[in-house]
Amino acid sequence: MSIKNKKAFTLIEMLVVVLIIAIIAAIALPQYQVAVLKSRTAGAFTHMKTIRSAVDTYYLINDKYPYSWLDLDVEIPYEIITDDGGENTKENGKIILKNGDVYTLDIDGYIGLYVAGGRVWLSSWFTPQTGLFSGKYQCRAETTDSAANKACLALDGVFSGIQNITPPRNVYALN
Repeated sequence: MSIKNKKAFTLIEMLVVVLIIAIIAAIALPQYQVAVLKSRTAGAFTHMKTIRSAVDTYYLINDKYPYSWLDLDVEIPYEIITDDGGENTKENGKIILKNGDVYTLDIDGYIGLYVAGGRVWLSSWFTPQTGLFSGKYQCRAETTDSAANKACLALDGVFSGIQNITPPRNVYALN
C-alpha cells in the first residue's frame, strides 16, 4: 500500500502571502484616500461655480448681492443630518450636510464650501479682493495635509501664498 503525498501550503508560505497583501494595502489605501478627496473636491468646485453663477445672475437682476440662500436659484444637495428625519440646518448663512460639507454665504461678498470636514476650503469672493484672495476662486488646505494640497493642485490650483491662521493654510488661485 502506498501513501499518497499530500500537498499543502506551509505556514511560512501563507505568512508571505499575507505580508504581500498587507504591503499592497498599505501602499494603495493612502492613494485611494487621496483620489476620493480629489473627486469630492472636484465635484464641490463644480458646484461652487454654479453657486457663483447664481450670485452673479442675482446681482445683474437686482443690483445687489443675495442676502440668503433662498435668494439664489440654485439647489444645494441636501442630505439628512440625523437619523430621526431632521434636515440640514440653515443658520447664519450656513448649510451643513451629513457628509461634513458646509456651505456658507456671507453678505459681505463671500461664498465658502468646506469639503470633507474642512480639509479643503473652496471660496469665491464676489466683491473685489486684492492680495492673497484676489481672483475669482480659491482653494485652501492646511500646509501639513498633503492629500488636501494635492486636491487643490488637481483643480489646476496655482500657489498664491500662506494664510497665517491656526493652523496655517496654503492658498491656491483657481480658474
